[in-house]
Amino acid sequence: MTRSTSRRVFMILCWAVVSAARADRAMAADCNQNGIEDAVDIATLASLDCDVNGVPDECQPDSDGDGTPDACDGCGVQITDNNKAERWGSRQPSTSRGRVIWADEDESIHFFDGVSASLLQAKDVNVPSLDNVETFVFTLGSGAGADDVVGGWRRGTDFAWVWAGAGSQPQLVSAVNPYDPNSAMNPEGIAAADGCVFLLLQAAVGGTLIKHVFQVDPASGSATLLTGGFLNDVNNDGTGAYSTAFYSDGCRAAWLWCSAGANGSCNDDAVQLHCFDGASVQVIDSNAVLYGMNAGRVVYSKDVGGVPQLFVYDTNLPNPAPVQITQLSSTDPRIIFAQTDGWHVAMLLGDSNFQNREVALLGGFALSDVNTQPADQPLNFNFPIQLQRGQALWQTRSGSIALFDGWNFGTVCSDGWLADGRVAQLRRSSGSGADVEVFLKDAVTAAAEDVPAAPWIVSAQATANGVVELAWEAILGATSYNVYYAPQSGANQSNFQALGGAAMTGVPSNGTTISGIPGNVPIYFVVSTVVSGAEGPVSREATANPCVDPAADADSDGTPDCMEVPDAMPGNNPLGSSAPIGGVDTGLTGCGAGMCGVGSPLMLTISLVGLFGMRPRAARALKRQQ
Repeated sequence: MTRSTSRRVFMILCWAVVSAARADRAMAADCNQNGIEDAVDIATLASLDCDVNGVPDECQPDSDGDGTPDACDGCGVQITDNNKAERWGSRQPSTSRGRVIWADEDESIHFFDGVSASLLQAKDVNVPSLDNVETFVFTLGSGAGADDVVGGWRRGTDFAWVWAGAGSQPQLVSAVNPYDPNSAMNPEGIAAADGCVFLLLQAAVGGTLIKHVFQVDPASGSATLLTGGFLNDVNNDGTGAYSTAFYSDGCRAAWLWCSAGANGSCNDDAVQLHCFDGASVQVIDSNAVLYGMNAGRVVYSKDVGGVPQLFVYDTNLPNPAPVQITQLSSTDPRIIFAQTDGWHVAMLLGDSNFQNREVALLGGFALSDVNTQPADQPLNFNFPIQLQRGQALWQTRSGSIALFDGWNFGTVCSDGWLADGRVAQLRRSSGSGADVEVFLKDAVTAAAEDVPAAPWIVSAQATANGVVELAWEAILGATSYNVYYAPQSGANQSNFQALGGAAMTGVPSNGTTISGIPGNVPIYFVVSTVVSGAEGPVSREATANPCVDPAADADSDGTPDCMEVPDAMPGNNPLGSSAPIGGVDTGLTGCGAGMCGVGSPLMLTISLVGLFGMRPRAARALKRQQ
């Protein structure tokens, strides 16, 4: 056996063991009942594992009988074929704008430019190894131009590289240790987007390790210290920035910061949420759990009266401030993780043991259902949900990877990275291949980043003759909503009147009641989001028949109410004929806790926008992750 083959088998064995430990599946560790653990079967190639999820192929569905599990059918384009195992990081994306970056088992960096793959940086025997690239520094993000990308990775314990794309060469990061200019710093985290790269570099000061945030010029590698105002926190055993809670967007960045601690752990009351607005670093909150940043909006949770609540900090506003967007009780489901694309917020919810998980949206709606229920122990525990440009991705309990494209659910081959309507995946090159290759699959056209997003879910229910109550997913940044409805399908901003319909405009919250709707026929409703006068596209339709009691005749004219036909539908003016309801706890009939499908509101007692929070113990555990 050659050194390369031996090393590849060793890596596969490690990968299989880790995958088996993390993968959540209903089947036992010996799913094929051969007396040998699945991880060993996979490592020795006695069993195949094309989607690298730790479950032997023979234990996964193969509905078309082609010998390949359904999860590995239709993986998209295979962009590598080099008989080497490929890998990338788990903390930050490795794909952007149809491009992909990865490292191979020989520790060389490769790049797919949308057409072909090429070597970006070969390993140099005089340069340290990549050294734990999977869990430290490795990313590809959007560049400053519409078609550009930027990237970064770590080599060894003291060296980081950045890359500006567009034919440039990788640049070694040059940063000055603020405590001792003669000492190196250890790259521990990275965030890259919109042409800007931010690095966490760790310095050793006495017996304390503290991470500071630098902004790095990807063209030159020159690094500028952003957290210079917090240098003295090391005197309180503060450990600085958290490498597992570090996000960038629009050349802004957000991170958690530990200002004081002991024995390498942060004091519970010493965690600060920092935001770099492009000019300076602001302390925007404390004792927070940071979930994400997109479109300039930072989403996080913190305790309020002993109950965790979700907050948003919108850097797009002239005077941004934290805004609480949930009102929760201690009996509500727990939030485990959350993501935002700047408009939607998807939350991973679970019980008090963080099991029986669901994905929910603002407004108390369940996005996942019995077929797409999230895994309790996903392969990528750093990103159990991904949300980007109107699409969402997560691993299900069955081990498959669910992709919601904004309208419908589909699957992709293996856990990977979602960006710009595409999913980059790592999977076996073939049914018998021992190496892991890179695949890229187009999903659907991603939503426009600068156009207000339509709600993913709208619910309509007739509560009396001629009366329909509506509720929909709340959208971050919305200043109002418009409702269009008609007795024919397909209504939108331009055709609702031609379809015999009406509009209710300027609705200030994510729900309203419409009265006086005529006839005993289905009415079709759609909702659009308005942000400062700019209106986005309409949502999917919700349908309700406003005839609840066919025999009722309120005016005793001999014509049942349901058959009364006024000259026109109500609406066609701001707020139509009724005022919006005050929230989303409308008494709508749900489908049972933990089993709701798309379009069904969860049965929850929620008074604002139907969100959930992480329990304090879990928050403290996350804060201690350095």
